[in-house]
Parts: sequence; C-alpha cells; structure tokens
Amino acid sequence: MKTLYTPPERAVIKIGTDSITPKVIADLARQMAYIHEKVRGLVLVSSGAVQYGRIDQGVKKEPGETVADKKFFASVGQPLLIAAYIKEFTKYGISIAQGLVTWDDFDSLKRRRQLHGVLQRSFRSTKPTIPILNENDFTADDEFTRFTDNDHLTADLAQLMEAQKVLFLSRTNGVRRQLDDPRSRIAVVEHGDERWKNWVGESTSGNGKGGMRNKCKSAADLASENIEVVIASARIQNVAQRILIHGECIGTTFLPISHRKPE
Repeated sequence: MKTLYTPPERAVIKIGTDSITPKVIADLARQMAYIHEKVRGLVLVSSGAVQYGRIDQGVKKEPGETVADKKFFASVGQPLLIAAYIKEFTKYGISIAQGLVTWDDFDSLKRRRQLHGVLQRSFRSTKPTIPILNENDFTADDEFTRFTDNDHLTADLAQLMEAQKVLFLSRTNGVRRQLDDPRSRIAVVEHGDERWKNWVGESTSGNGKGGMRNKCKSAADLASENIEVVIASARIQNVAQRILIHGECIGTTFLPISHRKPE
C-alpha cells in the first residue's frame, strides 16, 4: 500500500555559496513563499556573504586570503546578501528575520534558549516571516569555533529547532558513484550505511568552505538524530517545494534512524 507523504512541520533549507546567484535567490524566495504556506517552521541558512563582499570589492578568491580578509569581505557582503533576499521575499509579503550566529551561541545553554525562543516566535508571527541565518564571520573565533562551515551550522540548528527535514541545496544533485556521471546518483542512503565515503572526496566548494563530504557527514549525523536529509541541486526547477511539500525523490536522501530496517 502506498504511503501518503506528509510535509514536515519544521524544516531547514541550506544553500551554499557556489549555488547563489540573483536568479537563484529570486527562485528560492518564490518556492519558499509557497512552502511556508504549509511549513510554518521554515528556516533558511544561506552562505554567500564573503563572496558578495569579494564581488563588491572587485576581487576574486585567492589562496593568500587571510582571516582578516575573509572577515572584512563577510562584513561588506552580508548586508548586500540579505538585501537581495529582502527584495525578493517582499514580493510575496514575507518578512526576513536575520540571524548571525557563532558557535558560542550554541555552546551556551542560555544563548541556545534565546535562539530557540526567537525562532519559535518567528514561526508563530502574524505576518509571514522566515529567519535567514548565517555564521557571524565578523566576530567568530576561528581558533576555537566548531562550525567548520554552514553545513555544520545547519545540522546544529536543525537539532535545536527539532526539524523533521533538512534540504542541502548544492551544485551537484546528490551523491554519485562517478562524479561526472549523473546516472550514478545514489538515491537513498539507509541509516548506518557509510558507503557514501567511497564516492565523496575531501575537496571543498569553489568559493565557500564546505563540500559534498561535509554535507554527507552532517546528513549522516542528522539521520542519527532522526532527521531526514536530502542533498539536491539548486538548479533543478522547483526543487525545494517538490522535495519538502510533495516528497519527490530528487538528489540523495539520508534516511533517519526510524526508517532503519530490522536486522
């Protein structure tokens, strides 16, 4: 018997630096406006501040970038990035609640409670409001931080808000046995199956800090917390609403522990 799909009550969408363009932001806002009608507990984690800062300053990412360079670019780029989101979400009558966080905000019980409270308040706001979070690169302590990238932040955030589903939007449509062959996509990763490590390298994204291996590691960790995770391409038409609202099998799904088959 076919099981009817039920959209999650709380979900996180994360989009990486290399996937962000003005067109993608506009399309993502349109999709999230549609999703928000059914998923009130919806949060977006968006990278891209550093890259927006580089663009504003007329420079490209270089191997010699210092920590101060990156923090400077982030401080320049973050208001530009959030302004781009505000412009698009405003078209649908949706407000944006910006959140810039560091590991200290998750490591402190008091701050965790405060962050949780703000998120819950945004979920029940009279006017539709979607929180957009990013790491606060300006003040983050790079020597001690546990956020290796926004994939890690997304995982901690999803657990904090008790999300049922997380969607990582990437350049690649999920995990592939052969990177250059879309037909080798792994549709489903059962909980506890670590074979994905054989097909995912250590490389990071072009302009960001993350990469497919970090996404898979975060996805596997979240699956152990009973949170379903999907890694899919941001370039697929209506990808977010098709996955979160309609349950379509796009990209690679890491099944939560509750779906584990009896031994």
